[in-house]
Amino acid sequence: MKQYLMILIIGLVVSAGCISQQEPEKYTYVIKKHGIEYIFSNPIENASLIPVINETEILNEILTTTKVRMTFESHEVDNIAFQLAGVDTSSKLSHFYVYGQGRFVDMGAEELINLTEDDKANATIIQLKGPNTGATDTSVYLDQNGWIIIQGTHQKNLTLAADRFALIYLRD
Repeated sequence: MKQYLMILIIGLVVSAGCISQQEPEKYTYVIKKHGIEYIFSNPIENASLIPVINETEILNEILTTTKVRMTFESHEVDNIAFQLAGVDTSSKLSHFYVYGQGRFVDMGAEELINLTEDDKANATIIQLKGPNTGATDTSVYLDQNGWIIIQGTHQKNLTLAADRFALIYLRD
């Protein structure tokens, strides 16, 4: 009798475990557009949650510019995050210009202190901010100078904000 009771209990536990198991969530990391795949560092569903202020103005700036400068304030800790987010953002943006708009845009990256007056006056400036270089939250916005700010309170959040920036110009 004890054996049957033990088998019954084990059977119920196993059954309950199987019933309560949920199918793993499926995330999207790729947008296929312009005949190429844009691969994101984070699930697009998560990046979509990052707030964007002045999205229409940011999109207009991206669609009409002829010169882009990505910039950052150098910091020994944040520089790693800037490399990850910066290379990813530059790659997506340059592919968008070539394959999506059929044009080349003068793109470059400069440390903030090395931006020229010409860049400040004639380029679309995209500034990356990390936790040690002025990020106050995780977001994308257009600042009072007309610069596009991509900021994150730690490395993961900066890559989420960079992915959210890409969604501005890659979404239909």
